[in-house]
Amino acid sequence: MLKNKKLKKILVSIILGLFSILIAIPVLLYKIPVGKPEIITAEIIYRYLDFDFGFHEPLRNYLEKISGNSKVLVNHPTVNRLYIDSDQREMLWSELLSKMAEENYTIVVTFRVRENLLGGYCSAQIIDTTHVSGRPNIRK
Repeated sequence: MLKNKKLKKILVSIILGLFSILIAIPVLLYKIPVGKPEIITAEIIYRYLDFDFGFHEPLRNYLEKISGNSKVLVNHPTVNRLYIDSDQREMLWSELLSKMAEENYTIVVTFRVRENLLGGYCSAQIIDTTHVSGRPNIRK
């Protein structure tokens, strides 16, 4: 009887350990940078509702969210989304979109990015934000 309880505890510990490793591997792979840092300048795309279909993007969004990052959509020829620290994201939504449209300006941001091991980019860092004339790029 005593051996069965010990055996159960050992098996549960092994299973929990393996489960933790399976969760940690994707998180670590999305955080491993490769290559040199790049500078990207892009206009922000504002979206009221953002649905991701497929397997890769919802998983990536979840992993970034638990890391304290938020997705930002950008209008750039080679990149369509970046992940930044959630605190920095508020800099990009300083005013209501209707007010930005009324005042006829949008925001262009310069990011420092590095590619990650699985493709895409690691968390981006905002270097500079600039208000430029033009309507904000709003997608529903």
